Amino acid sequence: MPSVLIIDDEWKVRAFLREVLAGAGFDVVEAEDGEAGLSTYQKTPTDLVISDLFMGQQNGLEMILRLTQHHPDAKVIAISGGGEFADPDTFLTIARSVGATEALAKPFGVDVLLQTVQKVLGK
Repeated sequence: MPSVLIIDDEWKVRAFLREVLAGAGFDVVEAEDGEAGLSTYQKTPTDLVISDLFMGQQNGLEMILRLTQHHPDAKVIAISGGGEFADPDTFLTIARSVGATEALAKPFGVDVLLQTVQKVLGK
């Protein structure tokens, strides 16, 4: 089974992603910020990382940059609702430029999530 690391500081978002992905047959691991996510990935790399961009401790952009510098083959989907900013598209574009494979603006539906995951994993 493919494995996914979910990194998001909002437990409701992690719960939604976990429910959808586990229901689709993925092994799911979670972290609540970028620092914990990096640590988790370094101990046990996963097939895919889904990371929010605006979090405490270490934001998602910094985490994606560090992750892909040390693990250039890591597959990452960046997600963002824009935080206190009005337009998440700018930050999602930046996320792609620092190593994210794909990017999704919150809110997104189950179908869009699963299609994007399958696309990134090449299935």
